[in-house]
Amino acid sequence: MTSKILIIDDDPGLLESLGEVLREESYQVSLASSGEEGLSTLKSESFDLVLLDIRLPGVDGEVVMREVYNYYPETVMIIISGYGSLDSAITAIRLGVKDYFIKPYKIDELLEAISR
Repeated sequence: MTSKILIIDDDPGLLESLGEVLREESYQVSLASSGEEGLSTLKSESFDLVLLDIRLPGVDGEVVMREVYNYYPETVMIIISGYGSLDSAITAIRLGVKDYFIKPYKIDELLEAISR
């Protein structure tokens, strides 16, 4: 069965390019450019993995992390952020995030984390 991945990031270039790479790896990919859009997508379908930026306009990544943790505990989360901090990393770990990547990241390392 093909894994379903939701990417939530406000950078349109990253969203499209990462989505394309993951589709080439045979994943089913949905894209959301805001926290609100990501949460709405999560309510309408289930995902195996959420790739999430921390800093988002409106509903930020931390709110999304808490929602996924509380309401979709079977969904794995990986953070991709341009703004890494110890506080956000600790919060992410407490909320069950499996991996944390700082932009720019190496795509091979991200793909390896996704395949786990």
